[in-house]
Amino acid sequence: MNDEWHSRRTINWVHFAMYPWLWIDRFMFHWDVSDAWRKVKDNYMFFSNLSNGYTTEPPLEINNKRDLANAIKGGQIKAGDLVYFKKNGEVYHAAIIVDLNKKTAFYAGHTTDRRHRDLSKAIDEGVIIVRMAVNAK
Repeated sequence: MNDEWHSRRTINWVHFAMYPWLWIDRFMFHWDVSDAWRKVKDNYMFFSNLSNGYTTEPPLEINNKRDLANAIKGGQIKAGDLVYFKKNGEVYHAAIIVDLNKKTAFYAGHTTDRRHRDLSKAIDEGVIIVRMAVNAK
């Protein structure tokens, strides 16, 4: 792992010194995160970059249910792959593929607790799949 992708929790000594009786997490710690950790476009650029070692293939554009079914049939999508949702031609949200059947893939994401959501019902303006390498870092 390099410094382009990280999330670290560190002690916020200023708050601790000012409010020693408030030793709860929100005052004592803060998160130091990279842009690739917190921004979808940077996350996509990081994981889709072949030289970073997380994928060995170019991203796969899926624009409709037929594209999705063909990609599944062709073995181009698997559980563990990353999915990026597009709006106005730009990625704006990320999730992970968790399951497949012959017609669709299912994803999990944190927005409104998506645990096993049918990707074919969420394609809208298209998605991009980043197929994770078997031996990814």
